[in-house]
Amino acid sequence: MLSDFLEGPLQAEIGISTLNLPDKTNAVAIPNTSNVGNGSELLLFNTRIEINPLLCGGSIDKDPLEIAGMLLHELIHARIYESLYNRGHFAQIVSGPPALNNIWDNFVQSNFPDIIPVGKDQHKLMAQVYVNDLAQALHDLNGGVGDPSDYLIFAWQGILGAYPEETRHKYDFLPKNMDDLLSNFNNNVKGKGDLQFNGCN
Repeated sequence: MLSDFLEGPLQAEIGISTLNLPDKTNAVAIPNTSNVGNGSELLLFNTRIEINPLLCGGSIDKDPLEIAGMLLHELIHARIYESLYNRGHFAQIVSGPPALNNIWDNFVQSNFPDIIPVGKDQHKLMAQVYVNDLAQALHDLNGGVGDPSDYLIFAWQGILGAYPEETRHKYDFLPKNMDDLLSNFNNNVKGKGDLQFNGCN
């Protein structure tokens, strides 16, 4: 099921982070790079997904579906980095991910020609291309409980913030009311289904 969601096998490392992750960051996808000087780095093949150890230890209380949504989100980042690598492993990160050279622009324009321009922002790409697939994947992981739309609250996590609140009304594809999405989840899905989280072991 996940290979279908990610459109085939994906090579990524997933591990408990030893980094000082920013506040409220539960996980982050870090592309594998090599420093080539002049402030530039080469994008290498595999991506590492770093998980906040507090999440693993239970210090951060999250619904299992929120955790699954977070991991799927980071796997999408890993898939994007892999796609960029496959277009030319010389892709240079010029000011940190996801600000890549014209390989990024070519990737977006050739794969998603009909979307609203996203600049260099992977989250803006996810907002238009991946959110519904992410919700469907969560629905499938949870045994098909409710409707895929009931999982949108977690599909949008980490993505909606790419759009400043005062500009969101300009985009039809953005949710109008996150409280409604949370209510749908609470009424139709919460506490039901197959998915459980028993730490990171």
